[in-house]
Amino acid sequence: MPQNPQLTDRIGKRFAPLSRTLRCLYASFLLCLLLSLSSSAQSKFDGTWQGQGTGPTGQHFPLVFNFHGMDTTLSGTLFSPMGGDTMQIQNGSIHGDAIAFDIVFGNLHIHHEGTMVGDSIPMKTSDPQGGGMSLTLRKMSSTQ
Repeated sequence: MPQNPQLTDRIGKRFAPLSRTLRCLYASFLLCLLLSLSSSAQSKFDGTWQGQGTGPTGQHFPLVFNFHGMDTTLSGTLFSPMGGDTMQIQNGSIHGDAIAFDIVFGNLHIHHEGTMVGDSIPMKTSDPQGGGMSLTLRKMSSTQ
């Protein structure tokens, strides 16, 4: 079927502003969607995790970690009800299922490393004096 160039030109001019408007609306929608997804994306490590440490004399003490992950950076706190101190996580990193961070307790820098397995994080700690321990963190539910 032959096309009428004058008719095609009139239709194109009439609908051209509409198509530009639709393209702008679509682009705005995609931009808003991407921004909302990136700002609300949570790390699988986000939340409160609890474990049990063992002191040098064998006594057990609870440890509560609050983690927040953003891309490859881990931040948060460690709280030990035994000492009542809250310490900031330093040098925190996330690489896939693995996390690493430091806690400074007085003059002691304690390095922590762990890898998520299911709903727990088995961890090992080490310090410059050769000390360290193993512990397993479990995510606390939001109803606890």
